[in-house]
Amino acid sequence: MNGKLLGAVAVVLLAAAFSLGCLGQNGNNGSGGGGGGGYDVAMQGIAYQPAELTVPAGTTVTWKNLDSVTHDVTSTDGNFTSSGNLNNGDTYQVTFDQPGTYSYHCVHHPGMNGTITVT
Repeated sequence: MNGKLLGAVAVVLLAAAFSLGCLGQNGNNGSGGGGGGGYDVAMQGIAYQPAELTVPAGTTVTWKNLDSVTHDVTSTDGNFTSSGNLNNGDTYQVTFDQPGTYSYHCVHHPGMNGTITVT
């Protein structure tokens, strides 16, 4: 294989490993603070995966950029601190202590939106 093809295969395998190995049922990876454990959201394919997530109060959500382009996690209504730019491999965490609906988006990619519902 040439170098470019090998690199592309490696990216696909890493993305699959992250999706299958790190994420359990409903994205729960059992890490994070608070009584709710932790959940992961991948930034991949110019999308948040999953785009909608329901978690118990006290849950830490971790976003990880798996794309080769810059993304961010920007609170639509200012209810949590935004991440700033996240490059490939970067992560960002927020602990959601209060029930409610938290909408967010990527300022770099219109249409890249997500919602965290805290119960």
